[in-house]
Amino acid sequence: AYTFGNRSAILTVAVATVVCIPLAKPLLSWLQAPLLKVAEQNHYTFALITTSPVEGFMQVMKVVFAGGVLLSLPFIIYFISRFVFPGLKQNEQKILVYGGFAGAVLFAGGVTLCYTVTLPVAVKIMFYFNNYLGTTAYWKIDTYLSFVMQLLIGFGLIFELPLILLLLGHLGVISTDQMRKYRRHVIIGILLIAMALTPGPDVISQLQMAIPLYILY
Repeated sequence: AYTFGNRSAILTVAVATVVCIPLAKPLLSWLQAPLLKVAEQNHYTFALITTSPVEGFMQVMKVVFAGGVLLSLPFIIYFISRFVFPGLKQNEQKILVYGGFAGAVLFAGGVTLCYTVTLPVAVKIMFYFNNYLGTTAYWKIDTYLSFVMQLLIGFGLIFELPLILLLLGHLGVISTDQMRKYRRHVIIGILLIAMALTPGPDVISQLQMAIPLYILY
């Protein structure tokens, strides 16, 4: 069953990646939309460039593969659950199902917050410093896409915190008294996590991640 699940998961990712090939252009447009909107609203001049013959191809493949993994994730979770469920009690199975659904909703919420609020602010700050230096923004497309995807995935992951805390509490690893007692330590940890998950020395983006993370805590 384990081998079958492994092969099924790999096959699912491969098929989903192929399905996402026609969606490469819309996905790239979606990732570039905040940049274009901020540039248009503030009359900024910029260009996304490639600096090698294969760079454009590699970025398309990166986006297609990321889309394939995301699209296949529900099926991968299903294959994993088929392997895990027989060893769980009925109430544990329900917790796993509800937890998976909640995790998906929380991840989507984090990505939505990042895309609609944090990303436009971060792009505007980058443009501001280009204007401050008197330079035109000629950004490599791989750098920009990596920046955007790191922010989106980072926000999606940090929004899983309530689910992780509930799971740890259910397992008896932590308690509400411990969470209150170590609140100051947690604040430092949250700031370090925000620094690690946001690209570059962008303090505003770090705070925009750290504040929701603390509220979720």
